[in-house]
Amino acid sequence: RLMRNFFGLSEKYIKSIYEQFFHMKYHAGWGLYELYHLPIGLRTYYIQMLIDNKEREKEAYEQANRR
Repeated sequence: RLMRNFFGLSEKYIKSIYEQFFHMKYHAGWGLYELYHLPIGLRTYYIQMLIDNKEREKEAYEQANRR
């Protein structure tokens, strides 16, 4: 494991970015090239939209199963 103790991104931050990439690729079909070149603000917006959409889907699923 490469330990960074100077300038650069922390391992925790890099892991969070890769997790975002995974979810956007897996759930929304984005390509890695698109994700790497997407501005951070837009990526954050799309991630939040994906989270909100999945929460609405979960609520709808739970309501349908209560009937």
